[in-house]
Formats: sequence, structure tokens, C-alpha cells
Amino acid sequence: MVIYALVWLHGIPHHIAENNNHPHKSAIHVACWLSVFTLHALWPLVYLWAICRKSVYRWM
Repeated sequence: MVIYALVWLHGIPHHIAENNNHPHKSAIHVACWLSVFTLHALWPLVYLWAICRKSVYRWM
């Protein structure tokens, strides 16, 4: 049950990025999997990246 919960938890930023049609949704998906291997140390950063608005990325 704990493993299932961790796998579900790591996918939350990816689902947010998919629903918001984020321009970096595939990179967010990869970062979610990397956060699993780092014991969710990267997860807060990936979550913040997923909830950023598109207007932040207009200068790129």
C-alpha cells in the first residue's frame, strides 16, 4: 500500500502539467520519475514547476 501511495504521489505534478497543457510536460514527467529515485527530494521543485503559468515561459 505504501509503494502504491508513493507511485501515485510522484505522478501528481505530471497530471497537473497534462491538465494545464504545460509546455514542458514531458520533462516534468521525467523529473517525476527521477524524484522517485531520489526519495522525493526533487518532488517539491517538480511540483512548483508544474503549477507555474505559461506566461512565465514566454521569454524563452
